[in-house]
Amino acid sequence: MMERAASPKEVAERVGEPIGKVSYHVREMHKAGVLELVETRKRRGATQHFYRAPQIPLIALPEWSQHSPDERRFLTAVVIQLLMAELGLALDSGTFDERVDRHLCRVSLRLDERGWGELHELYDATTYATLEIRRRAAERLERAGEEGSRATAAVLSFELPELASEDLASS
Repeated sequence: MMERAASPKEVAERVGEPIGKVSYHVREMHKAGVLELVETRKRRGATQHFYRAPQIPLIALPEWSQHSPDERRFLTAVVIQLLMAELGLALDSGTFDERVDRHLCRVSLRLDERGWGELHELYDATTYATLEIRRRAAERLERAGEEGSRATAAVLSFELPELASEDLASS
């Protein structure tokens, strides 16, 4: 939903959630300024609304904590679904491993609260640095009249439930 406009119906189909639930969350995200309404279309006596993210919807910790658990799960599901779709596209097309300078890393950790905080700070800084790289590249591409290469940068850190060691390969 970030690169093109989508209706709540399209988002519901993509993330596998009921249309009513998705419509509610899309309206809330629109009210919060995370999404903008870009088009309406009449279809079978109803009006379809199409939204897109005007910018990368980066929600800082204080703002994130204001959302309900359901809203956080919904936003997480949308981002994960988009990431999975992009991963599938890159793997299927062969572009994921085409460049030798791409990055893929998975690190299994056991953290105390201080370590969790340090990791969070690192990933926040990485995210903001990535956005700055994106901005500078866009300026260079515009000046050169070039399109550049499409890419996705993803930063994840999340808590896992305790599992038996045979349930999950750890590194």
